Amino acid sequence: MKLARKNVSNIASLDNHYTKKQMKHFQKTQKQLVFRRRRLSLLFVIAAIFLLVSSINIYKNYRELQTLKAEKQTVLKQQKTSAAQKKELTDEVNLLKDTSYVEKLARSKYYLSKDGEKVYNYPQGNETESSK
Repeated sequence: MKLARKNVSNIASLDNHYTKKQMKHFQKTQKQLVFRRRRLSLLFVIAAIFLLVSSINIYKNYRELQTLKAEKQTVLKQQKTSAAQKKELTDEVNLLKDTSYVEKLARSKYYLSKDGEKVYNYPQGNETESSK
């Protein structure tokens, strides 16, 4: 074991043209390797930023799509109710064009009568039950 310790202290570097050339080549490859690693890490950072921005935009668009779908549903419900209301109003307009319906409506609502006709007012069933 004593010999191994002596050998470590006895190692000397060669200082010739070949070793200098090999050292320069090694340093050059190390610089290239570091440059490649930095370039690759920069590429990964740029790709990560791009993916992050894209993901944020996709999420925003998804949320906007969901709100638009909900708004569409409410608008469709309003359209259905408006269409039903329009149908009722057009039916009522058509009925109001009929003179016999207008006369009947005036008699029931305003207690109008023809000449020589008597109008009797009967209480409705709901009103008599609630007054008891």
